[in-house]
Amino acid sequence: MPLFITHSFLIATVRLVSHSLFSLDPQSDWMASFRGGFAGWVLEFERGRKWARKLYELVVRYDWRRREEDVFRSLYQHNVDAHDRKVFGEFYTPDWLAELMVEEILDDDWLEQSIRSAARAMKSLDPVRKIGVLDPTCGSGTFLYHAARRILSADGITPFTPVQKADIVCQLVNGMDIHPVA
Repeated sequence: MPLFITHSFLIATVRLVSHSLFSLDPQSDWMASFRGGFAGWVLEFERGRKWARKLYELVVRYDWRRREEDVFRSLYQHNVDAHDRKVFGEFYTPDWLAELMVEEILDDDWLEQSIRSAARAMKSLDPVRKIGVLDPTCGSGTFLYHAARRILSADGITPFTPVQKADIVCQLVNGMDIHPVA
């Protein structure tokens, strides 16, 4: 399968998973997940719309919140040939190593200070400055995933509501990558 099609599939899947997780009504305009992005061309064809609907029906049946690992990395590695990944200079950090590094770097003092800073920033509506996690070559987000889990397991985050916890993590964990599918 051409790499462009494979990348379109992966982006569509990630967007549909996000829609199913974060939409108050997962049956609401799920096709909006495709519009205005890399995989938007799929909806321009009847066959593409049918394919997108089938993919969406598969995605919403799955309980994504129960996953304990980076499913997008697995999906990417399964669908993109190892040769193509090597050409792009892509290397994947195993979960065990990312988790170990995050535990070592995000110690209890850092967690306490960071969570307090993020909570203050939420009240003032100002962004958190000079604190947080940045992965400038995040790929599928393995380090970010483990950083978020570490923050969410900290004692200092316990009194916050689930929405506040999500806001704190979003303020503290950031990533970017030059690869458009990352």
